[in-house]
Amino acid sequence: MNRKLLIIVLSLVCLVVGGAAVASVFSRRAQARQDDATQKPLALRVVEIQSNDRIPEALAAKLRSRFTLSAARKTGAARPRLLAFENIEEDDKQTNIAQASDEAPRLFKATYYDYERNRAFTLEGDARRPDDAKLTELDYQPLPNDEEFQDAVSVIARTPEFAAGFTSNQLTPYAPMPPVLEYKAGETPVERTLFVGLRSSDGATNEIVGVNMIRESIVRFAGGAPPEAIANAESCGLPDDPSQRASGRGAINSGANTTGQYRLTVSQNETPLWDMIVVRPTNSSGGRASGVELRDVRYRGKSVLKRAHVPILNVQYENNVCGPYRDWQWDEGTFEANGTDVANGFRVTTAMPRTILDTGNDTGNFQGVAAYMDGTDVVLISELEASWYRYVSLWRFHADGTIEPRFGFGSVANSCVCTAHNHHVYWRFDFDIDTPENNIVRQSLKRRPSLNRFGRTAFDSAIVSSERKMLRTPFDTRQWYVSNTVTNRSYMIRPGAADGIADEYGRGDMWFLRYKANSEIDDGRVSTTSPTEIGLDSYVGGESIINQDLVVWYGAHFIHTQDTHGDAAKSPVNAAHEGENRLIGPDLIPVNW
Repeated sequence: MNRKLLIIVLSLVCLVVGGAAVASVFSRRAQARQDDATQKPLALRVVEIQSNDRIPEALAAKLRSRFTLSAARKTGAARPRLLAFENIEEDDKQTNIAQASDEAPRLFKATYYDYERNRAFTLEGDARRPDDAKLTELDYQPLPNDEEFQDAVSVIARTPEFAAGFTSNQLTPYAPMPPVLEYKAGETPVERTLFVGLRSSDGATNEIVGVNMIRESIVRFAGGAPPEAIANAESCGLPDDPSQRASGRGAINSGANTTGQYRLTVSQNETPLWDMIVVRPTNSSGGRASGVELRDVRYRGKSVLKRAHVPILNVQYENNVCGPYRDWQWDEGTFEANGTDVANGFRVTTAMPRTILDTGNDTGNFQGVAAYMDGTDVVLISELEASWYRYVSLWRFHADGTIEPRFGFGSVANSCVCTAHNHHVYWRFDFDIDTPENNIVRQSLKRRPSLNRFGRTAFDSAIVSSERKMLRTPFDTRQWYVSNTVTNRSYMIRPGAADGIADEYGRGDMWFLRYKANSEIDDGRVSTTSPTEIGLDSYVGGESIINQDLVVWYGAHFIHTQDTHGDAAKSPVNAAHEGENRLIGPDLIPVNW
């Protein structure tokens, strides 16, 4: 039996076997919440971190001064088109630790496309000195934003063969995968061409066309779709809502004078429990962003994580009938979140927010990060879009210090997802247990940890001495502990019951690395279509990770079939929490805290 088939079979077995264990864990937690009912409720405080300046107009002026641009175009691209804007956190961890975390980021990267020269550029610099920004030509096609996609739709609507369908509302456009025609570094750059899906109202026809943004012309493909996708009358997934607009990337989309970052403090009985910086997906870090991102996480006043996020997300289809694809995690979709906006893009809700996995529809009343106080837990949640994919980025914080990172998977209607496919999600945990230094990793042995004569946990474990990649095994009972060797405080990483194991494409399940600043914030891969596999192995250099600053990457794997698209009840993972029934991820549990 090959490894791929073994993974599928054992994943199903793990769902059944692990389901009882998961239900038992949540049953105990439910009882604990009842026991805590007499305590005062949680108090939640949110302070938005304001930016000093909006995106400087000097950036556009700088680019205009470098190139001669046409006066006007039908697409409205009379100037360089701003596609994305990122706040960049400085590399120096020691400086950041010493600084007040509520200081707005000063460094930025803005991505533009110049249709006259058919080139993409970035401007990188310091917001205090925008005129000194460095201009760099890119050797790849950056992802479009919604504004550019809508311009591509307008080009199609003016084309004779499609104009009647738009006028009669018989054709509905949708965002497909891949979103843009790509080329590899070193190859001749292709003309900027966006892909747009077109579906008839009766579902009888479905086609993905290319829109050349330079010539404002249409490209049609044999078979009705580019080579990396399929489009036909068969469609799976939930109905999409074309009126919904994804957020795009950066401050230009999330509002003036905002960084999309918030200081969150959670207290109980007037005692501080949690303190952290929360970053909404549109402003999260990494080349493809990273969902709801956490920084400077402290539990009961002690440092746990410098940063925690999902910089890498990809998917492979059976027999590669589509893709494989590398997704992005910055486009915020809409979901149901009823409550009070305490900051721009941050809402405290009166009930558990409901995403597309709960409602079965692609609509909502909020984009951003929603927070819900669920008994003695705090839940942070956001819904993401990557063309036809819908993802849920969620964090649950327990009063006892347990952190549950979770990720969920869905899609709106398309032809690709009718074929079985495997989603791979990779968390990056930059642990700073008490301090950045003096951290080690222990791998548990078969016996569970026990208490020593001082009443503290004694580890029956082996130290992971140097950087390495690890594969989990079916029915794996191992756990990993990140510990401070001076204070003996630790956090245990316990794999989720349904997190699966990596196949050949998934590459690995865990990487233990020495901190390498922002050079290791992701694997540097920028393409949606090639290469798409996780590329962390080059960072495994064999350096010692004993008493060092550590980063742990954790992979989880979700096999999606036609049966589970649009029916959350058929994937019973973590069903104890309504709205968390298609989520996977590990538990991070405090030890000796």
